[in-house]
Amino acid sequence: MNLRDLNYELELPEESVKPFERKVLESGLCDFAVPMTFFRHKGKQKIRYECSGYVALSEMDLTDIADVFEVIENTLLALKKSGEFLMEPGKIRLTPDTVYVHNKYRDVRIAYIPGSIETNRLQQHLFEFILLVEERISKPGKGYTFALKEEIIRNNRSIPDLIAIVGEMRREINLRIEE
Repeated sequence: MNLRDLNYELELPEESVKPFERKVLESGLCDFAVPMTFFRHKGKQKIRYECSGYVALSEMDLTDIADVFEVIENTLLALKKSGEFLMEPGKIRLTPDTVYVHNKYRDVRIAYIPGSIETNRLQQHLFEFILLVEERISKPGKGYTFALKEEIIRNNRSIPDLIAIVGEMRREINLRIEE
């Protein structure tokens, strides 16, 4: 679901956004999420996303392994920040259409689309996100994504652990590029 195709508006059942989530997301203090405005209309919850300066990952020509791992690391940092706002990272949908990268500063924000309790599986979301990102890179870089997927699934790593692992991988990738 590309938000640009929906004019950066989403209509959901009114109960899909919990009052606490709405209050936190509307505050403008959440530096992990794309800024959002909420409206109620005819029993529905409308969400408008303000994506100025940001581009959806799905719309980027991101094939360089160093750039891909920068986005992965920044996405993990955004997920970690979501926990600081008491937003459950496992409920956040991670897709190339919900991860936005700033054109100039390269920071990542996530278009928060409320998920249900049944989808509260962080490792599965991260694994699926890596699979989608992996499709964009050349074969030599896939060894890094394979190793990262192994860490997510086999070792059940936490977000801070994954941030450290991705940071190490980025250093290794950058050293190989310089050679």
